[in-house]
Amino acid sequence: MAKRQGTLDTPLIQLSSSDFWTIRDSLMHKLVLGTTGSGKSSATMKHTITSKLMAGFGLLFCIAKPEDAVSIKQLCKKAGRMKSVIEVTEAHVEFNFLAWAMARSGNINEVIDMLDHAIEIVRSSGAAPGRMGDEFWLASKTAMLRNTIPPIWAATGTVRIEDVVAFIRTAPNSLEQFKDPEWQAHSDFFRFFRMAAERLATGVVTGFDDTAAERAISYWREIASLDSKTAGNIRITLTTALSRFEQGLLKRMFCSGTDTVPELLFHSAILILNVPVQVFGEDGAIAQKIWKFCTQRACLTRNALDSRQSQTPVGIVADEAHNFFYRDAEFLAQCRSSLVSVLFATQSIPTIRAMIGGENAHDRAEHLISNFNTVVLHSSACPVTNTWFSNKIGRSLQTRANFSEGEGRNFNSGMNMGEGTNWGSSSNSGGSVSFGPNGQTTHGVSWGSGSSSGGNDSWGRNRGGGTSTNTSHGYSEAMDNIIEAGAFSRMLKTGGPANGNRVSAVWYQAGRVFRASGGNALIVEFAQ
Repeated sequence: MAKRQGTLDTPLIQLSSSDFWTIRDSLMHKLVLGTTGSGKSSATMKHTITSKLMAGFGLLFCIAKPEDAVSIKQLCKKAGRMKSVIEVTEAHVEFNFLAWAMARSGNINEVIDMLDHAIEIVRSSGAAPGRMGDEFWLASKTAMLRNTIPPIWAATGTVRIEDVVAFIRTAPNSLEQFKDPEWQAHSDFFRFFRMAAERLATGVVTGFDDTAAERAISYWREIASLDSKTAGNIRITLTTALSRFEQGLLKRMFCSGTDTVPELLFHSAILILNVPVQVFGEDGAIAQKIWKFCTQRACLTRNALDSRQSQTPVGIVADEAHNFFYRDAEFLAQCRSSLVSVLFATQSIPTIRAMIGGENAHDRAEHLISNFNTVVLHSSACPVTNTWFSNKIGRSLQTRANFSEGEGRNFNSGMNMGEGTNWGSSSNSGGSVSFGPNGQTTHGVSWGSGSSSGGNDSWGRNRGGGTSTNTSHGYSEAMDNIIEAGAFSRMLKTGGPANGNRVSAVWYQAGRVFRASGGNALIVEFAQ
């Protein structure tokens, strides 16, 4: 039994003591990123899914791993929603999406368009998807479908892919073959035209008149008159793309009757597409993309329905969402008024770019990502993702403190010493003899000597020392990221016993100022 839906401002998740994530917030979509093992599936995804189950959402789940379906059913059981669960498997649930498209609109062009998309889904799901710029192929493919589906519809009252393939394969290769009785006896092309003519004659066919029949015949006569190589290439390329529906999973799911349709989501059904990509490979991805695309188509047109079908919130949930990308950006930009909430999870921004592929992959990836108003990043080892998310949160005027401290010390010592000695001596002697006038002789002698000495000693010593210290503090302001990119690889809990089974993440929401942080980002924590 579905829970009662609340108003758009009904809280789904409490982020802090004063911040909540509401149904209204969810309608602007959420993208969850994080490295494998970061806890994004066991924490944010689990709590978001549980909140939507409790709020009575109709939910479509895309499944990448077989264990995911088990986990989702356990959450449904805890929320009391198991009676709403419809498990889409290869052996259970049929959905002829071409007949469904015709029943919805009564317009053959809608069927042609839907088959066009199915072919493009097959092409884009390959290991090396082709380019989208081949205008000749696109125009030729669409023209052939426009002249194939109407005769089949007129002949049988429905459209099945296997009939489309049989019709094209057995079309005439030349104008002469139109009149060949043997070809007529074995050609499904001829059989469908004959049945259409019979039904037109009885007046039981609607939406297909004689003019349409004449246009179809004229087209196929023109194809038959073309160079066999040109005509053959168009037919082979188209039938090769559709041949995937002639056997296996895709035939069982889409080429029989219809017992389940996307509109059940409007009545709070829970559709689990339990054909995991890890088990069924490309067929599993193709099947789920077709279901998802048809659900998107149904949601975008439901506002014309009565309130019982237009007012129930619908959620599309895809873990490992890169396996299921197809025309999502266009849908996300339009579906808010249809009360649709999309929840995608994947590892990184490069993962999204790589899986989108083709021309202008970077820009087309940004187009997709820009439609998610809420982005939650768990622990991430991807520098591209971390830088992208840091820039997304933005920059602000940051105050940076600076501090410096220095110390110096000096010491000097010295000694000088000097000594000097000087000595000196002197002596003199002399004599003189003199004679007087009287012939008298005088004689005298004089002698003298002297000496001197001296000396000096001197010495001295000096010593000095000093210390100095200095400290400085300062602040500077600069525009910088609020959270630097490297923080996302080291500050977030990844659950498990080492973290007390707690997982943390950075929750970003555009146009929001969280009361707990004062900004557009908030660190949140969940129990696993």
